[in-house]
Amino acid sequence: MPRPLVQDVVPPNRRSIRDVSIDHHHRKRIRLPIEDEQKQDDTTPREPVNREYPKRGKSKGLFWVIIILGIVGLLFLVSMLFSGARVDVSINSAEVRIDDTSTAYSNPESPNLLAYQTVSVNKELSRTVPANGRELVQKRASGKITIYNNFSTQSQRLITNTRFETPEGLIYRIDRPVVVPGLSRDGETTTPGSIEVTVYADSPGEQYNISESDFTIPGFRGDPRYSAFYARTATPLSGGFSGEVNVASPEDTEAAREQLRTELLTLVEREIQTQYPDDFILYTDAIFTTFESLPDKDSSDGASLSVTEKATAHAFIFKKDDFSSYVARQTIGSYENEPIMLMNPQDLSFSIVDKDSVSPNTDTEFTFSLSGPARLVWEFDPEALKLNLVGKPKTEGEAILRNHKEIKTAQIVVRPFWKDVLPDREARIRIKVVSGE
Repeated sequence: MPRPLVQDVVPPNRRSIRDVSIDHHHRKRIRLPIEDEQKQDDTTPREPVNREYPKRGKSKGLFWVIIILGIVGLLFLVSMLFSGARVDVSINSAEVRIDDTSTAYSNPESPNLLAYQTVSVNKELSRTVPANGRELVQKRASGKITIYNNFSTQSQRLITNTRFETPEGLIYRIDRPVVVPGLSRDGETTTPGSIEVTVYADSPGEQYNISESDFTIPGFRGDPRYSAFYARTATPLSGGFSGEVNVASPEDTEAAREQLRTELLTLVEREIQTQYPDDFILYTDAIFTTFESLPDKDSSDGASLSVTEKATAHAFIFKKDDFSSYVARQTIGSYENEPIMLMNPQDLSFSIVDKDSVSPNTDTEFTFSLSGPARLVWEFDPEALKLNLVGKPKTEGEAILRNHKEIKTAQIVVRPFWKDVLPDREARIRIKVVSGE
C-alpha cells in the first residue's frame, strides 16, 4: 500500500517564526563573551555582534596634553634648580714708567701725600779675644731716655750736646740734634709729644750708672719751657767706668769688632724683613743700620776679653695701597684715587736722597727717588659688585658694569637663556675674572 505523502500542514490561525518581521530599529544588542561564542557550533547561524570601542581621536589628544604639561613642568623645575648668572670681567690695568723724586711723611696732612712707618730691630754679638795687658780705662755711661714736650703743639728742636740733669746733679748729653714733637689735644685730654734718644754721661765713672731717673733741661732754666720739657729713663744708663782693666791689642779688638759688624748687618737686615706686615713694601735702601761698641768684659781667669757689638736697624716701610696710589698719581693722568695695586714694586729702583743726613728715629719726613717700569692693576670687590647686580634687568646690569672704572670689559650670561633679569640672590651670581687680552 503506498505510503501517504507527508506535507507540512500549517493551520491557518498559526504563524511561523519565518513570517515574523524583524524591526531593525529596535534590535537589542547583545554582547556575548568570546568564550561563549567559541562554544557555539560554527554551523549555527549567529546574530551579528556589535562591540563598542572608545573613540581614538579624544584619547590621543589627552595623551599629548599630558606630555606637553609634563615637559613644561620639567623645564620650569630645571629653570628653578639651575637658574643663575655668570659675570665675566676683565680687570683694567696699565703699563707705565715712573721717574720721580718725592717726599714721604710720617704724619701726612693730606691723603694725597705718601705716608710711611718705621720698624726697628736690635741684635748683639760677642767674640772672645786674648788679653795682653792692663791699662787705665775711662768710659762714660750711656742709655736711652724719653723727652717730653708738654709746652705747646709746636715741635721743639734740641741741638747736639743739649744737657739733661738728674735731681742729684748728674749731667748727660745727646750727641746729635733731635726734634721733639708738639703735644696733642683730644677734647679736654692733652698728650705730650715725645721722642726716645740716646744720652751719654758728661764724665766717666761708675756713679753715672743709674737704673731710672727724671731729668730737666738746664738750658731752659728761667724760661716757661723749663717746667714743660722733661725726660725720663727709657732704659738703664750703664757702662760708666774709671780704672784699670785687662785689655787686648787694638788690632785684635778692632778685627773682632769688624767681624761682628759684618755678621750683625746680615742678621738685622734679615730679621727686619720678617718684622713688617705682608701688606707693606720695604726697599733695601730704606734700611738704616748703626753699630754701638759695648764695654769689654773680663773673663773669669783674666786671660781674655769678651768684645761685644750691638746693631740697631731702622727701616721705612710703605703700605702697599698708599704706595700704589702714589705711583698711579704720578703716572696716570685720569687716576682719581680708586683702589689700585702696584704688581711689581721690587722692579723699581728706590733710593733715599742724601741718606747720611737722615735720622730715622727722629726725622718726620725724607726725600726719595723712584724709577723704572710699573704695572698697575685696578682692584674691585666681587661681593660689592654682586650686591649692585642682584635683581637687576640684564641691560641695567650691563650699564652698572660700564660705570666701574676698574672693569675693562664685562659680559653677563643669565640661565636659563630666556630670562633677562639677574637672580635675586647673591649666591646665584658668580663673578669670574678672565684675561683681558
